[in-house]
Amino acid sequence: MFKRWWLMGIFGLAFMVLGGCSWPPFAAAAPPPTMTIPPPTAAKAPLETPAPLPTTTPVPALTPSPTTSPATSLRPCVPQHPERKTLNMDKDQLLHGGLLLVLNAGMPLPNLDRALQRAGLGGYPQAALSVDMNGDHFEDAVVALLLSPQTQPPQGALLIYLCNKGQYAPPVVFQEPADRYAWGMPIVHFAQDMNADGRTELVVSAVHCDTNCAEKFAILGWRDGGLRDLLEDAAQPFPSPVPFLADPNGDGILDFIIETSSGERLVWHYQNGVWKR
Repeated sequence: MFKRWWLMGIFGLAFMVLGGCSWPPFAAAAPPPTMTIPPPTAAKAPLETPAPLPTTTPVPALTPSPTTSPATSLRPCVPQHPERKTLNMDKDQLLHGGLLLVLNAGMPLPNLDRALQRAGLGGYPQAALSVDMNGDHFEDAVVALLLSPQTQPPQGALLIYLCNKGQYAPPVVFQEPADRYAWGMPIVHFAQDMNADGRTELVVSAVHCDTNCAEKFAILGWRDGGLRDLLEDAAQPFPSPVPFLADPNGDGILDFIIETSSGERLVWHYQNGVWKR
């Protein structure tokens, strides 16, 4: 009997275990926390503070070279014929009356400039300039004609044609007179009204070169019915000079200034109709 109850107890316990009784379930392990790692970003270079602009002392405005009076403000001396573009003359013909015929036939000065340069007869930097030498508001012409390009320095002359009663008059010729040097072709650096009197002045120079180059200057103006050199007190020539014009006090009257190769600065002021140091 006891054995039977013992066996029934064993079977009952087994039934409870296998039949549905179970231990409380274990809690599921929490997933490990995730970490979000931001993508690497490029390091930003520190902004550079811009360096302050250097301060400069204002300088007087300089007149660029070469400078000419604006031809648009002048009335043409003769009727213009833009179709005239060729010369059909040699140097001797041009020098002995040919240029006067060309101008009075109405060839515009820009066309004459190009024609002379193509023929190898034009001076530097321009062969033909429009100016008003006598202040009558009619176009006068300055022609730089190369006469002996084979010499050193090349030889030439400035021919100045004034407008007179509706036609160009025979030219006034400027050449640096020969002394112990053979001076080269006159170069027009500036052509403008330097003293605000309505007339054009020409700043010209001529060069002589042997071992070194020397240069002498003139300021040409039309005074008392003729061409005059208005530059005084100039111990010339100068070695490798740089010329320019400036108006430091803003009165409309230009000073003539030369800086020499030795660094010397020479200034001529306008006084009593001429430029003096």
